[in-house]
Amino acid sequence: MSFLEDIAVQLNSIGVGVYPGTSSTRTIWIGEMPDAPDLCICLYARPGRAKALYCDLQYPELHVEVRAATYAAAQAKAEAIDSALHAQHDIALSGHQYLTIQARGVPCKLEVDGRGRTIFYQNFEVVKGA
Repeated sequence: MSFLEDIAVQLNSIGVGVYPGTSSTRTIWIGEMPDAPDLCICLYARPGRAKALYCDLQYPELHVEVRAATYAAAQAKAEAIDSALHAQHDIALSGHQYLTIQARGVPCKLEVDGRGRTIFYQNFEVVKGA
């Protein structure tokens, strides 16, 4: 399981979104934001830093986008994700050890899409062990 799936499962387990769910209930996506539903969360991997040379540590970066029909709804969901992930430390997700998950800023508006839906985004630094 990828670190993105670990994060998606964690967000599902605490009620921030639904993953994997069915085609009509799913709200968390990995790698590509679908056109529907209006309210959705998409997780993307970014390169982060290089792996540690002499121990089994990885430093991926997580990019999260949240889309909703209104500014307030997108902001509220993005802030829920921030609260759920920022400052997590020494936790096991799907059998993988995460030393830290740290926000690199606060959730911010990215854009309004062609259908008038607001998209917020946030980046996180992740330190993942074996």
